[in-house]
Amino acid sequence: MEELLTVKEVAEKLKVTEQTIQRYIMQKEIPFKKIKRMVRFRASEIEKWIDDGGFESNGVGGLFDESENS
Repeated sequence: MEELLTVKEVAEKLKVTEQTIQRYIMQKEIPFKKIKRMVRFRASEIEKWIDDGGFESNGVGGLFDESENS
């Protein structure tokens, strides 16, 4: 099963504020899952969203660089 990310984790990866991610959620601009009252994100869906032009990274490196998890 793929790990689910929190709003905070996605914001940190994208180098934006949690409020920006919340705005994306409210405007349904970012792929997310709602589990009861919790909002979670699949890393693969966020990667695809970025690849499809949903987020302008302004030079940010790979979103889920393996070296970050080491």
